[in-house]
Amino acid sequence: SDARNKSSLMIIGCYRSNEVGRTHILSKTIGALTEMNNELVNLTQIQLGNLGKDEVNEALMALLRIDDKSQTERLASICYRRTMGNPLFLFQFIKTLEDERLLVFNFGLLKWKWDESIIESQTASTDNVVYLLQRKMKKCSQESQMFLQCAACLGAS
Repeated sequence: SDARNKSSLMIIGCYRSNEVGRTHILSKTIGALTEMNNELVNLTQIQLGNLGKDEVNEALMALLRIDDKSQTERLASICYRRTMGNPLFLFQFIKTLEDERLLVFNFGLLKWKWDESIIESQTASTDNVVYLLQRKMKKCSQESQMFLQCAACLGAS
């Protein structure tokens, strides 16, 4: 934020750079803003990639509130192999583990519990985020599935 300008506006956007070509309106807008990069416009671009194994472990430690990285290393290894470090896929995958009760919070012990061998065997076919989301959508009610099919047709161009 700009402490000197009390009426400043911050816009945060995200996009997949491999899906936006040079002729895309977003690329043209970013180019124009880059040329204007002065006192009125302060443009900062941050490119994010996939997480490494250590970052996946750190994310798990933070989510599960565990301080000892050795406790989550094997789970992190599975999560990394299943998601290749894609942050969206990683968090969807962890949510799926919880939804399918492969990752559960034990209120008696006040900590998360899981079995790596069960997770390994029951998630072996989960290779990409599209498949994971398809699996989740198939668990939705028929009405919800019809709504998603209709909504998928909107905004394609």
